[in-house]
Amino acid sequence: MSLRALSKGELGRMRLTQNSAMLDTCVLMIYAEASRDEYNKPTYAYTDGKTVPCGLSFRTTERMGQAQVAAGDAVLRLPIGTEITRLDRLKVTKRHGEPITPITFDIIGEPQRGPSGLVLTLLKVTDGSG
Repeated sequence: MSLRALSKGELGRMRLTQNSAMLDTCVLMIYAEASRDEYNKPTYAYTDGKTVPCGLSFRTTERMGQAQVAAGDAVLRLPIGTEITRLDRLKVTKRHGEPITPITFDIIGEPQRGPSGLVLTLLKVTDGSG
């Protein structure tokens, strides 16, 4: 049995379904070099960008043999076409359509593109800069 590629119509329906299931809202925080310090090392800042729908799922630790390994704090889905890099951050401002105290996340690794959306692995920012 061979697999066939999804048609444009099938992909479109998958993306509509995916987007309608994104019940959370996040702000893209764009990374930029701000200045240089006394050692000529770059300092950076994040600027709030677009507000976009998203789907946030919190994770627990994963087991590898006897060890528990954190594989990120959360996974986030974004619509196809969202411009974001691994250097940017995300600030979740609504969960299930309800406003929350914002939660800021770093992105671990490159955003992964699936057939119906982008998938990002996230780590909660705890240094007070979020």
